[in-house]
Amino acid sequence: MPQARSDTSELDSIVNWAKLNPEAKIAVQGYADMVGLDQTNLLLSYERAKTVSSFLVSRGVVLQQIQIAAAGSHSLVEGSPGDAQVNRRVTIQISNPEVCITTTK
Repeated sequence: MPQARSDTSELDSIVNWAKLNPEAKIAVQGYADMVGLDQTNLLLSYERAKTVSSFLVSRGVVLQQIQIAAAGSHSLVEGSPGDAQVNRRVTIQISNPEVCITTTK
């Protein structure tokens, strides 16, 4: 099971942004390192993405905005060993930024 980070400020920023841009799609993709079986790593990477997705939804992001994907251990961070912690990650991408609003402070 993925460990939760105690600092959620970056995710909170995404939540606030997503609420201002309800038409935008958020792609949440999980990854794993190369330790263990491919099938296990695929499931683990899915669970990582699902954990982040659940956090976003718990803070008010509409579930329909979120797409979840799992890459397993097939997309390692360039230059890192296969068992490096940096490979155990989740990325978030905006699928259609053209629908986003611009805000200024």
